[in-house]
Amino acid sequence: MRIDPESLCMGCMREKGEEKVCPFCGYSEENDSVSGYLKPRSIIGRRYLVGRLLSANGEGTTYLGYDTVADRRVRIREYFPDTLVSRGEDQKTVLVRDGCQILFKAGVSDFIDLMQKLFSLKGAEGLETIFALEEENNTVYAVMEYTESVTLRQFIEKKGLMMSWDEATEIMTPVIKAVEVLHRVGIIHRGISTDTILLGRNRMVRLDGFGLSDVRSVQSQLRPELFSGYSAPEQYSTVTPHGTWTDVYGICAVFYTCLTGKVLPEGVLRKEGDIPSLRDRNETIPRSAERAILAGLEPDIEKRIRTIPKLIAGFGAAERESAGEAPTRYVPITPSANSRNITPPASLRQSEKALRDEEEEEEPGGVLSFFRQNRSSFLLVGGTIVGALLLMLLVLAMFLGGKEKEPSSSDLSSESGLTSDEFLSSEDSSSNPFSSPRPSFSSSSSSEESSENSSSSEESQELEMDNLVGKVFLEVAEDPQMLEKYSFPEPKYVFSDKYAEGIIISQSVVAGNSVAKGSEIELRVSKGPQYVTIPDYVGLSESQYLEQLDALKIAYKVEYRVDESQPEDAVLGTDHLVGSRYDLDNPTIISVYVNAYDGGLSSSESPSEGPVSGPGGGPHVDIIDP
Repeated sequence: MRIDPESLCMGCMREKGEEKVCPFCGYSEENDSVSGYLKPRSIIGRRYLVGRLLSANGEGTTYLGYDTVADRRVRIREYFPDTLVSRGEDQKTVLVRDGCQILFKAGVSDFIDLMQKLFSLKGAEGLETIFALEEENNTVYAVMEYTESVTLRQFIEKKGLMMSWDEATEIMTPVIKAVEVLHRVGIIHRGISTDTILLGRNRMVRLDGFGLSDVRSVQSQLRPELFSGYSAPEQYSTVTPHGTWTDVYGICAVFYTCLTGKVLPEGVLRKEGDIPSLRDRNETIPRSAERAILAGLEPDIEKRIRTIPKLIAGFGAAERESAGEAPTRYVPITPSANSRNITPPASLRQSEKALRDEEEEEEPGGVLSFFRQNRSSFLLVGGTIVGALLLMLLVLAMFLGGKEKEPSSSDLSSESGLTSDEFLSSEDSSSNPFSSPRPSFSSSSSSEESSENSSSSEESQELEMDNLVGKVFLEVAEDPQMLEKYSFPEPKYVFSDKYAEGIIISQSVVAGNSVAKGSEIELRVSKGPQYVTIPDYVGLSESQYLEQLDALKIAYKVEYRVDESQPEDAVLGTDHLVGSRYDLDNPTIISVYVNAYDGGLSSSESPSEGPVSGPGGGPHVDIIDP
């Protein structure tokens, strides 16, 4: 059954009948025409009904529309660069300003080319479908898919919380895939931001906001539309080129907002190294992901990650990395004053050949050069000396061969191929009669040295560090045996999903290592998980529900409502979605609505407020389908 276009509301394209004010969206068609734009109920291509104005920028305007043939809502994008054109008296025809005909025709051609490329990508993940192109009214129109949605910016503002790494990647993965597809066909978006990413039903994510390159740069004939905090520095420049790296910047800037709850400074104000650590604010971010995001946000395009595949590779490493793992650090060796200035190799793992090549770089007058030039002489002299030593040892062995002597540790170690220290640390050390660290052939001196070592050991007694991870901090801090071994300063409390509140999650000295008695051991103790789940309120009284919120450390305030169908003191609802995540590190106050049906209030009165718990904050709203 076809819908009568005359019964449609121009504000939402739902059937409103003969009502002047739409019962669904409240839109009124009285005085609904906006000067300079198409009048509602205009027809494009003899089938597309034009509704209210949705948005406009320096390139064109977008209207809500209705496809009267396919019976579906659509969006209609009109090429209307307001610096080059104006609207005719009929409120339809586009009039080109004097001297702007060439620029306008070039823009029309570019607009058609862009939309045709997008049309060829029909069905690609994260992209909206282009249905048709219509040339009419001296300009061109693109008819595209319409989806009920909110922008990512609206979602973040309503949510009031920064996201975890998993949450952010769930939203951004379709966007990244879409941009990768765009780059393959030669499209650079240049406008990726929280305003151009749409979120809809069934966790749908779409990239919106496509436009010509001229509208994404400050230096053009069109009125520019840049997104503060998301547009790359080169978009503010007259000389730095745009490219795939421009979209990499936009993607990473959106990640930054999702993960920190903040927006970057405007691109033109950015400086190298001006972004603090993301993990200091959000520990769910893997270190490799943090490195990739920061590399994608480099103001200098030569230092920035330049392509989506390389950005994906950086994020791919994050999937294999635990957010709690420490990064590998390479510590450069500082050369001494007498060392040669040798350029370090490109790789930390050199082959033997590379090492030999490096040695060859020594100056001609060096020690190695002198040795090479006189190698034969050195070998002759060295061979003579070695032969003489062997002869002396043979004579000595014959002389001492008939004498019995007690074996020393040096003798045993020589037989085993171990040094004295290595032998004494082996499993057989208990049977060795020479127990001093440095055995001596003189029994008296050995005894004195042993006594001195024993005294020194008592003064600086070395202990094997206990493993404190996983233990309750208060129990450890009050354990007399532990306090006899170590001292514990005030611990650092951090959020942890792995360890319950009050459990030690790390220690400054690794378990099993040697540590001096009385050493100060710094501990990190869990505050419990950073995120908790808003509990269900159905069937609970005010006291029962608030007890649950207190246990979860969720800040709240109580507002009273009247509902005669519910028991007195019953919880009627909250302004947060049950089951949504609540960030204890950035707490907001949730409103709890309690039934006050006691005859003292009426539904027409303003709701009264009850107890307030926790720090202040704005409302939190999860995704709600429009």
